[in-house]
Amino acid sequence: MKMQNFMKMAFAIVAMTTANACAKDDPTPEVREVTIDVAITATAQDSITATITTTNADDVAYICLASDITAPTIDDIFSNGTVADANTNANVTLTALVPDTEYIIYAAAKNDGGSQLSASKSAKTTAAASVTATIGNDIGVDYITFTYTATNARAVKYLCIETGSRDITAEQIMTNGAELDAEATDRLVKIENLKDDTSYDVHIAAEAAGVVSTPVVLTAKTLLDRVTYTLNVDSASSTISSTKTNFYVTLTDNTSGSKLFLDLYTAEAHDWLPSATYSTKSNNEEFYFSTNYTRFVTASSEIKSFADGEITVTATPNEETREIAYSIDGNLLSEAGDYEATFTYSGTIEGLSLPVVVPDVPEGAFIFEVSGTPSRVTYNEVEGEYYLKFYDTNWNELAIDLKLDPAICNNGKDALPAGTYTLADGTIDPYTNLTLYNPYFNGNFETATLVVEKNDLEYTLTFNATYIDAGESKALYMNYVGEISNIAKE
Repeated sequence: MKMQNFMKMAFAIVAMTTANACAKDDPTPEVREVTIDVAITATAQDSITATITTTNADDVAYICLASDITAPTIDDIFSNGTVADANTNANVTLTALVPDTEYIIYAAAKNDGGSQLSASKSAKTTAAASVTATIGNDIGVDYITFTYTATNARAVKYLCIETGSRDITAEQIMTNGAELDAEATDRLVKIENLKDDTSYDVHIAAEAAGVVSTPVVLTAKTLLDRVTYTLNVDSASSTISSTKTNFYVTLTDNTSGSKLFLDLYTAEAHDWLPSATYSTKSNNEEFYFSTNYTRFVTASSEIKSFADGEITVTATPNEETREIAYSIDGNLLSEAGDYEATFTYSGTIEGLSLPVVVPDVPEGAFIFEVSGTPSRVTYNEVEGEYYLKFYDTNWNELAIDLKLDPAICNNGKDALPAGTYTLADGTIDPYTNLTLYNPYFNGNFETATLVVEKNDLEYTLTFNATYIDAGESKALYMNYVGEISNIAKE
């Protein structure tokens, strides 16, 4: 029994020794399989952060390429890539990337046992923060406005400084600027408490992930703090030149005591001030106002002149009454822009009406419309002389010098006798003359006839004459009904 147990033990020892001898002689090494994984952990405008996890690796490398570039081989990754720690969670950051761009991170691992493997993961950098802005239409004497839109921004700020006062960097804007809503779209911003008539620069910048956008710079100028004179016109009068191209209109605000004088011109002759928009001559040569004589006189007699503006005139003539209803409104601006005058008027204008319709007036004759009461001038008169002077609304003057037989007029002491007097028969003296001021004319008459009718204290005088102006014969007509001052009543 003891021998049997000994034999079994000896056999077991031999078998174990033989098995160990066989294991030592096996030439096949143990194989260690490499594993690798890439995980994106963060993205920014110019960087991507990833974790590369490997096992059983002796060497690890990675490379980051834009998505439109051909994928590299494992050899390319080890040749051109960056080495990473093996057999751990290696955190890597790819920098200097382009914002808003798709990238792929390629990683590879290998060991001495010949195992190798690669992995990849795509990621997109975030878009850069940006801001767009424009100056608003609403600008006043002490404020300006702008509208902005922010994109991909964590923060948006602005600085407002006088134009040209100093240079501003993006960092200064983000450090010292006023904060705006970083998620706003078409947001209107009003900057107040500014100086009038001053140019300002508005510097705006956006920031995200520590990266500041290139600033947007807007420029705007505040308005001049302008004084406005408002006239509530309640009466108007006008004179008209003999050329009928110049109308000098006086608008009076009787409440404030101020007056506005409008020196208006038309390219063509008109019997009355026509409907039109009158501006400066440089803007409208057909209808314009003279900047030399268009002026505003305040209640304290301060004179204000103008360099620009518009005056709108609407004329509505009435053929029956011969009156013209006017509507006038305008805005005039000083040369410096520091004051303006606004005005409106509705009504008739004294001195402007439809031409008087008089029968038997020679065609094309200049109608001398008498203004006021004519008078007799007695200075240096001779016996039988009646020297009469008439004026129209433009201060044109007609002087009729009658030389009558002293016997029929009591040596000129009686009232002017009724009758017909002519230049041809000598009862109208050749010194009878006409004076016009625009254009200027002063001369005597070629022919002249005066018909005098008398009814109690009232005279009816009809004067027809011709005169030579620049070699051309022109006709003149005057009809007057009324009294004559400085003359005997009977």
